[in-house]
Amino acid sequence: MSAVADYLRISRSYAYRRCAKARWLAIQMWHIPTPPLENFMPGPWRSFRLRRPQVQLAFNFDDELLI
Repeated sequence: MSAVADYLRISRSYAYRRCAKARWLAIQMWHIPTPPLENFMPGPWRSFRLRRPQVQLAFNFDDELLI
């Protein structure tokens, strides 16, 4: 716990209290029972993504520079 408290820059007593609270919450929580669906395939996490073609930029060094 000392390493965790040092990494998070908190006191050891506070780290112990937060750990105990997290442990208590984990014990008290119940999962929601859901029956598995047949042929279930999760969708994309993003609803839309614009696909753009990649364009390679190039310089033409043969032309004269207009200064």
